[in-house]
Amino acid sequence: MGLRIHFSNHDLNRVTVDDEPDPMWELLLSLHMLQSDDGADVFGQWRNQVHRTVHGRRLFRLAPPRGYSPDFLTPAEATHGVTAGIDAVLATPRTRLRAELTQLTTLRNPSTWERGLANGDRAAVHELGSTLRGYHRDALAPHWPHLTKRVSARRVGRGTTTAEVLATLHPKVRWTAPVLELAGDHVTGDLHLDGRGLRLIPSFFCWRSPTVLADHRLSPVLVYPIDRAQDVPGPAL
Repeated sequence: MGLRIHFSNHDLNRVTVDDEPDPMWELLLSLHMLQSDDGADVFGQWRNQVHRTVHGRRLFRLAPPRGYSPDFLTPAEATHGVTAGIDAVLATPRTRLRAELTQLTTLRNPSTWERGLANGDRAAVHELGSTLRGYHRDALAPHWPHLTKRVSARRVGRGTTTAEVLATLHPKVRWTAPVLELAGDHVTGDLHLDGRGLRLIPSFFCWRSPTVLADHRLSPVLVYPIDRAQDVPGPAL
């Protein structure tokens, strides 16, 4: 299993590396970690605090710890901040909401709230916005300065050429020009960039393995964990 990302020369010239964490990717990936026991030394205290909030538990329906999470939760507009990101989520076209939520609930029955979202119901969409804002306020905002500092200081892939950056991203990523291979059973197939380039997003809450958007028609991104080599057991965050 694994994913092969195919580059052209034009794609290599359009690779970018974010300097700071993406708020919507951190929101999604933190929900995954909140439902996991992994990384107890890093996330344990944070989990104990955040489990007391109601917003995260509501969002578990949209962000299971394994498998598919809807791409509409991580819009490109989040480069302009969490408010712009949440606004973009709420502006997702109804056809896309229905398609991605149908894919999410293939193996289980959707809740009443999820059915409302899939139909573009105004109350359900409004509730999603309130829940995302509440979760970000309680779980991420208090820690955001630290997250930003850690991601900025310890993002990997700092080579002087694009090839060096791609070759040093993560142990589960292998660069054999013109293909970047991601190992793991959570990704599969081939992603052809077709001149769109690739946005590399270092992440605090991304754990163990890099990840990508499920829909290859969207603007391509690769989210990867920051360097954990210097981590030592201690208080979370």
